Amino acid sequence: MNKLSTPRFVVSAILMSLGWWSLLWIDLACLFFFAAWFVVTPREQLHQAVSPRELLWIMLILVAFIALAVASKIFVPESADRALERIMKNPVVIIPLWLLCLWLAYRNWRRRGHNAA
Repeated sequence: MNKLSTPRFVVSAILMSLGWWSLLWIDLACLFFFAAWFVVTPREQLHQAVSPRELLWIMLILVAFIALAVASKIFVPESADRALERIMKNPVVIIPLWLLCLWLAYRNWRRRGHNAA
């Protein structure tokens, strides 16, 4: 398992924090979370070929996610949709999730063994 450098961990933590905090005001969280994942993922893993089985799972999950999003727009009333959005954008929900995410990232960084450069 590759070591995760301290600067990469710090950049990842900042990007994750920006992702969680962006949920309060703007909807750019996916961009920040993807960037944090990209920073933490080792270069060797990014260059590996994706097996057909993994590609199939990715496609199935993507299709299921799109179907769920479309079905929720059709079948869920707009008032319930706004209520769920209001709950998910509440700081009482976001702050514990943000702290949990940072703690898990820190734990992963310690487990993988960190180095200074």
